[in-house]
Order: sequence, then C-alpha cells, then structure tokens
Amino acid sequence: MKATTKQVLTGAAWLAILLAMIGGVMLWQHQVRKAKPLTTVTVTSTERIPMVLLLDSHLTHNQKQQLITNI
Repeated sequence: MKATTKQVLTGAAWLAILLAMIGGVMLWQHQVRKAKPLTTVTVTSTERIPMVLLLDSHLTHNQKQQLITNI
C-alpha cells in the first residue's frame, strides 16, 4: 500500500471518529436538555416559600409599614 493511500485512510478514519464524537455529544445534549413534563407541585408548608417584595418608590413610610404588617 502506498504511503499516500495510508495517509488518506488514516485521515478518513480520524474524520469519522471526530464526526461520531460530535454527533454523540449533540445527541447527549439534546437528551439532557429535553423538556420534562411538569407534574403537580404540592406545597406542604407555606412558612418556607420565599417571597420577593417590590415596593414602589412613591409609597410613604407608613404605607410600606402597613403593607409589610399585612403580609
């Protein structure tokens, strides 16, 4: 077998391996990122639910305090 034929076959083999690896990674990422169906969420305790409170800058101090105490 000629040296150039060996080089071509070796290059083709490496290219096939590279394409197979890229395809495998893309398939793996597609499976990992696949959207999972949302199941029902059961809340057993409301004491630990985080809350974000966004207060308007036009509220007075008393209005802010009243809002916070109502929560």
